[in-house]
Amino acid sequence: MVIGFIGVFLAWSLRAFQEAPGEKLHRREYEERARRAGAKRAARGGGKQR
Repeated sequence: MVIGFIGVFLAWSLRAFQEAPGEKLHRREYEERARRAGAKRAARGGGKQR
């Protein structure tokens, strides 16, 4: 049981330093959508309306 715990802990620790598969692509797509939404908002006059 101890060996299993150490193995799982070691695997988790190594995985924490590595990005999940596809994460870079998802982040890039999200940033692109956010940039486009910001550009649309700015083109409409944007800002807070009260």
